[in-house]
Amino acid sequence: MFVVGLAAIGFLISLYFTLIYYHSTASWLSKPMRLCGIDEGQCARVIEIPESHLFGIANFILGLFYYGMVMLWVILPIPYELHFIIKLAAWLVVGVSGYLAYVLLYEVNMPCRLCYVTYVLNLILAILI
Repeated sequence: MFVVGLAAIGFLISLYFTLIYYHSTASWLSKPMRLCGIDEGQCARVIEIPESHLFGIANFILGLFYYGMVMLWVILPIPYELHFIIKLAAWLVVGVSGYLAYVLLYEVNMPCRLCYVTYVLNLILAILI
């Protein structure tokens, strides 16, 4: 169930970026983020860079799908043959996360705490899966 908890955190972060992207006023989400020192304006800038989309789909939308898939994989009985595909997907996500971390740190010089949290979550999930 630890994996489900980590995936749920990733899902909520992806949901947060989705709400920002679609200009949703989620006051219930913005208060906890302010306590963590998260700047909503900074998050809005991060999702506007070209690397925030993969194959024309926003990374946070892909995150909703990925973290949802991980939660279902843990909760539901999945045929053993599919385990390899899920593990492969998890490590591909780690590779993309590494690239995105590099872009944020060195190319656009834009710190994003929530982004870095998801990158670490992705690595931990890949190891545990």
